[in-house]
Amino acid sequence: MRLTVLRLTIILALVAALLPTLPLFAGGAHPAAAQDGCTSAPSPRLGPGQQGRVTISDGTGNNVRDEPSTTNPNNVNGVMYDGEVFTVTSGPYCYEDYWWYEVRRDNGDTGWTAEGANGQYWIEPWGSAPVAPAPAAPAPSTTASQGTGGNGEIAFYSGDAITMLPKATSADGNLVRDLGGIAGYDSILAWSPDSAMVAFSDGPNIYAVGQFDISNVTNAPAGQTNYYPTWAPDSSRMAFVTYRDGNAEIYSSLLNGTDVRRLTTDPGEDLHPNWSPDGLQIAFATNRSGNFDILLMSSSDGSSLVGVAQTPADELYPTWSPDGMLLAYLAEQADGTTMLYVIQPGMQPVAVAQGTISDFAWHPDSRRLAYIAETPAGSGVREVFTVNYDGTSGLQLTTSGGSKAGVSWSADGEWIAFSDGPIGNRDIYAIRADGSGLYNITNSPGVDDTFPVFQPTLDPNAVIAPPPSTDPPPSTAPSVYPGAEDLLLIYDPGVPVFTLKNTSGGVIDLTPLSFQGGGITVSSSRWTDY
Repeated sequence: MRLTVLRLTIILALVAALLPTLPLFAGGAHPAAAQDGCTSAPSPRLGPGQQGRVTISDGTGNNVRDEPSTTNPNNVNGVMYDGEVFTVTSGPYCYEDYWWYEVRRDNGDTGWTAEGANGQYWIEPWGSAPVAPAPAAPAPSTTASQGTGGNGEIAFYSGDAITMLPKATSADGNLVRDLGGIAGYDSILAWSPDSAMVAFSDGPNIYAVGQFDISNVTNAPAGQTNYYPTWAPDSSRMAFVTYRDGNAEIYSSLLNGTDVRRLTTDPGEDLHPNWSPDGLQIAFATNRSGNFDILLMSSSDGSSLVGVAQTPADELYPTWSPDGMLLAYLAEQADGTTMLYVIQPGMQPVAVAQGTISDFAWHPDSRRLAYIAETPAGSGVREVFTVNYDGTSGLQLTTSGGSKAGVSWSADGEWIAFSDGPIGNRDIYAIRADGSGLYNITNSPGVDDTFPVFQPTLDPNAVIAPPPSTDPPPSTAPSVYPGAEDLLLIYDPGVPVFTLKNTSGGVIDLTPLSFQGGGITVSSSRWTDY
């Protein structure tokens, strides 16, 4: 974190520890009558993974309860004081005329708190720009479908059980082209973010295929395995899984195979890399702790490892939301089920779909996901569903039976592509996000067309990230380490907040700093720039 002025919200215990003369706030909930529905509650403004703050009012604070209800006076387990910052782990839920959130405090305590009543907010979004409220599920269309299959191209595999060739088709199925004429190794087809190329593996090598050219990214010797490509957001580099060291490691290189960098160096299996939209991190799955967990690392050199999802389940296939705020992943449970989770790194995960999930994809606006789930469980029938990032407004789009696979959203968010049909006669289909307009795109008898992926931008020439810089990457070392003479601590008793002002005249790195007091530590990651 590099900044010049910083605002730090301190919870009351810290204020009391540092300034003993400050008055302690009295407990007690904001009064409001419990009613059915949420007719008098103000509109919800928070969602899972966000930070919130208790609004500054008369010092009453906001109760934290064991359950989302005010009818039991004994379910209050604490009070969040005015100005206290917390993390939302689930919600909002409407009950007794309040919008309720499950929250986690800095001291680790959890519980339920209400947002407000009668037009008055008791808590508010805090910190970084708030995630917009999750949208309602789209209503099924009542008019005839317009258009067929969406816009742009769709990459897919076509062939049989022995040879699957990568191809691309227009969304209406009228124009089909080969992508290199090289048989694919796995199910991964990855469009470059600028929609100019498609990457895939034939086993030994990873290729990037453009409209008129093809590049061998890995140039590997026979017997080596390189697969699972993921693009840097500027389309200049690719990260991938390789077995060149005897186990699964993650490397990256330029498209011409130069500037090769080894990013992981662990004897465990490091799989499923996914480059963050800001280009700074790569999420991946690893079993270096025994079972598979999700970690983050620096995309430049593999440093700065951060755990994101680490539970007894096997967490796999991390995938960034297009806005870079959230990660979705699959978690294989001990009972054989696979659940779809969404997490904001550093927060608690939210289970958005349960059962046996096999594929998923983010909507371009990062607010909704499409996924494939077995329904009913154990039937072998797989259908297409969508759901909000917080697990609300789930919608089943298909009910035809069969075994669907490989979901992908069109760039405009209007269509979802998937494959369906019996083995030996699978086709690529598209359906509107409201469940209408089902359309067979490839319609290729006697051929398996599978794993469709819409191009991410409608204009193949569009540039969605700046071109790569020729300058060396910035150093991760702080430009100045702060000393006592460089920082001025200002306390405002009316909020209460501490303001930490940089008086050094230069840029300093505050990442190593934290505030401590009253047995509580508030790291710099919870401080707020202003």
